[in-house]
Amino acid sequence: MALSRTQFYTLLTLLWGLFAFRSIGSAVGSTSHQAYTDAALIQLVLYELAVGGIVLAYLSRCGWRLAPAQIGFSWEQTGAGFLLYAISYLLICLAWWLAIALGGDPQPVIDLEAGERSLPAVLLASIVNGTYEELVLIAFVFKALERHDTQLIVGVSVLLRVVAHIYQGPVGAMSILAFGILMALAYVRFRQIWPLIVAHIVADFVALTY
Repeated sequence: MALSRTQFYTLLTLLWGLFAFRSIGSAVGSTSHQAYTDAALIQLVLYELAVGGIVLAYLSRCGWRLAPAQIGFSWEQTGAGFLLYAISYLLICLAWWLAIALGGDPQPVIDLEAGERSLPAVLLASIVNGTYEELVLIAFVFKALERHDTQLIVGVSVLLRVVAHIYQGPVGAMSILAFGILMALAYVRFRQIWPLIVAHIVADFVALTY
């Protein structure tokens, strides 16, 4: 069953609106963004589980299904996810260096990652957030907009990802841009969501334990 425009915008606002609103507010200085402490990570996990559960229940009633087979878990796809992470790491490093060369300040990212956190909280947040973001920005967006041109869907997916992370400053945003483009193009090419989830989980875990 295809979603109406109203349904799509409503669900997208529920799934992604708070992240975008807080990110923009932080970027313009009207709000501040918490460092990645245990408390902040657990708060993120609880929010994503709650909102994700509500939206999944609603989509199921609309005829959408997100069975394990559709996620595509396999050891082969897991290995592909680690390879995708390796590629993303190189692209993120390149984007990071380019942004700094153009005058970007990496301090916002450094400040966010300076908070004290435990390994269990990092692992849990990496798993939940990595899964949540790829299911929203790739699985949901691509399916909901499947009647539109691929270039438009990729653009929407990448834009949503960047807007929700501009609180990280220009250096962080440039890195997210590179990551978002890679994730979207990988999905366009292979139509597999599990490698993207794995790559994102690993990326979050490495960033928070670096």
